[in-house]
Amino acid sequence: MKTLINTIASFYNISTNLQNSIFGKLFLFIKLVLSFLYWKLICMKIVNLKFIYVNKKFNFHIDNRVDLAALDEIFVHKEYEFLYAGEPKVILDLGANIGDTAIFYALKFPNAKIFAVEPNPHVHQKLLKNTKQFSNIMVCKCAVSDKTGKINLNFGDSHLGSSINMREQNKNSIEVDVFSLKDFCKKEGIEKVDILKFDIEGAEEYLLQDAEYINENVSQMVGEMHDDLVTSQLDILLNKINLKNTEKKILSAKRYILYGQIVK
Repeated sequence: MKTLINTIASFYNISTNLQNSIFGKLFLFIKLVLSFLYWKLICMKIVNLKFIYVNKKFNFHIDNRVDLAALDEIFVHKEYEFLYAGEPKVILDLGANIGDTAIFYALKFPNAKIFAVEPNPHVHQKLLKNTKQFSNIMVCKCAVSDKTGKINLNFGDSHLGSSINMREQNKNSIEVDVFSLKDFCKKEGIEKVDILKFDIEGAEEYLLQDAEYINENVSQMVGEMHDDLVTSQLDILLNKINLKNTEKKILSAKRYILYGQIVK
């Protein structure tokens, strides 16, 4: 019962935050409820939903409640809403998942070139469907870490939580392409990264090891820090990055989203 109540509350929050008119909010809420019942009682079905955020329209394809949870985190709880400096030209979205954060940045910074980087092949069709409406989003099928080559990506039943780190719920693995941040930028012709966003389920401990490249080539970074998934001390890695104007959003006892500007 508690799960059902939380689900209905999530549908209400999404409907009230991602539509403008009373009719639009009601119609979206009903469609979310009917979709949820269809998934629970019959089978999975991809549903195309229409949303409005900051007076801008976008479509989003979903086929389960986990997808809705991603929307809730980004557009309702606004986990990546910070006081970003300037008008970014290049944004790297590492761990793009099904495109929720990439769309958030495309709506917020319509003139930026956004690289949606996601190594999990099981979500790529949905990622492509969700982002194709934005000409400034480029989808990249690879991982970004501390090295270039091949690496095993571990995943479970849900597309959330896939990581190059082993996690208890991740029973399967697949080999994927991986690039160091420097090599990825070279491959894509990127000279400067204005916003480096990452939500890579513990692999930030490898990404942040290249502090020298980040300090020289990244202007701002924002990412989910998973103290419960890493083997390194993230504070030690962060101390090597020249951060200022930092902000934190606490998600749980051992997880938070960190934003900071990088001093040159």
